[in-house]
Amino acid sequence: MFISITHFRLNSVVVLPLFFTLSILSILQAKKSKGLVSSSVHSTGLHDYWTMTCWDEESSMLAFRNQGSHRSAMKYFRLIGYGWVGRLYKEESLPWPKAIEWLNKHGQLIT
Repeated sequence: MFISITHFRLNSVVVLPLFFTLSILSILQAKKSKGLVSSSVHSTGLHDYWTMTCWDEESSMLAFRNQGSHRSAMKYFRLIGYGWVGRLYKEESLPWPKAIEWLNKHGQLIT
C-alpha cells in the first residue's frame, strides 16, 4: 500500500474559509478516486492540518493529485501557507501520533 502524509500550516486564520472550501472539495474528490483505500484528516490547532491517504499504488495517488479539485487547490498553496509531504510504503496505515512523528522526521518541506 502507498501512503501519503501531508502537513499544511496556514499563514493566518484569515485564510481559513478559503482553506476549508478547497479542502472539502479535495476530500470529496479523494473519496471518489480510483485506488483510494482510506483517508484521514487531523488538526493540531487553527493553523495546522494533516492528511493521510492510503492508496493501492502510487499511480492512483498521482492521478488524484494531478487533476480536479486537488490540482486547483494546489494553485493556492503558496498564497495561504506552506507544508510538508512524505510518502512511504507500508502494509497498513499509521496511527496519527506515529504518522506525525514519521513526517516530522522524514517529510520534505514545501514552501
